[in-house]
Amino acid sequence: MISKKLSEMEEQQLHSNDERGRLRTENAVLTERVHVLEEQMLVAEQRYERGRFWLLGDVCDCGPSSRYREQLQEEKNRTRELLQRMEREKQLETESLTLKYQMLEKDLQSAKKEADKAREETQRMQETVEELRGQLTESKLLVEDLEEERIKLERQFKRFKEEAQQDIDSSSEMVEVLTQQTEELRRNGVPRQGSIVEQMSDLEESLEQARADIRDLQRERDDLQAQLLAASVERGRSLLADEPSLADELMSGGSDTQQILEALREQEVCNQKLRVYINGILMRVIERHPEILEIGEQREQQNSS
Repeated sequence: MISKKLSEMEEQQLHSNDERGRLRTENAVLTERVHVLEEQMLVAEQRYERGRFWLLGDVCDCGPSSRYREQLQEEKNRTRELLQRMEREKQLETESLTLKYQMLEKDLQSAKKEADKAREETQRMQETVEELRGQLTESKLLVEDLEEERIKLERQFKRFKEEAQQDIDSSSEMVEVLTQQTEELRRNGVPRQGSIVEQMSDLEESLEQARADIRDLQRERDDLQAQLLAASVERGRSLLADEPSLADELMSGGSDTQQILEALREQEVCNQKLRVYINGILMRVIERHPEILEIGEQREQQNSS
């Protein structure tokens, strides 16, 4: 767009220069015609003077004669008419040349103004191009920074996902082991306290709560993964889109990144709380039913044997 505008302005400048040269040439031709007409008028005046003196000489030599007087009068009339006609032509030509000169002067002033405007417009265009180049450079640097941040975020999310999956798997296995041991205690165990039924009920509720927490963690993990994928797609679209406000879109993409990081931090806090919660359950089970450890040791011995 800017290159096209500059080309049009250059063509207009060349056209103005050509027009100015043509007007100068035409003005020179018209001035030369005026000089020629002035010379012709001067020659006619000289001829008139010579003819008048010649006729007067003939009259003086030959005496008065009506024929010479008539010839002299006719020559005077022709010369007078010629001079008047040449004077009128000169006056008309002068007026025409003056008018053309004034028009040429106006055109020249207008062309100068257009040339000045074109130079100013060209200067503004060049400044705009330099500013756009600077913005483009800044946008490229911002894109590189955001790309590095995206890669770093993906690595953090991948590591967090693996840790969360390990925690969930470990918690699930632990809950299953506790469930099996609780069932086995219910079938074969000897109550060591009077309220064993209530304790078992509390443990079952704790296990159900742990399962629910694990399911919530899995859903949150899936939501975080979907959010990261959506943010990556949106950022890719914003980077590929040909918009004049590319820097603003990149800056707005940074808010999505901050939200994802905040969600990852919240998820990590939830995982820590879940670990503490599960460890509390295990400690309560071990304190109230230490025979679970004995059953676990017996199973390990049976498996090893």
